[in-house]
Amino acid sequence: MDKLTEIVSDINSILWGPWCLIPILVGTGIFFTFKLRFIQIRQFGKAVKQVFGNLSFNGEKAGSHGMTSFQSLATAIAAQVG
Repeated sequence: MDKLTEIVSDINSILWGPWCLIPILVGTGIFFTFKLRFIQIRQFGKAVKQVFGNLSFNGEKAGSHGMTSFQSLATAIAAQVG
């Protein structure tokens, strides 16, 4: 059983080592960039509008939910940052 564990560990270090994992991730990113026809570049403006389009920085009244869109964005970012 120890020999099997050693073999699996060696295969694991080859497959998931940094010299193999990084090219796989970069290659996958390039593949999807071409497959989706550069969607991250073409739709960047739309993505920014979706995220920041309805933000109110001037103290606009909170909606029926009790928070402005900026407050909810700031809360979400604070939760991610810690």
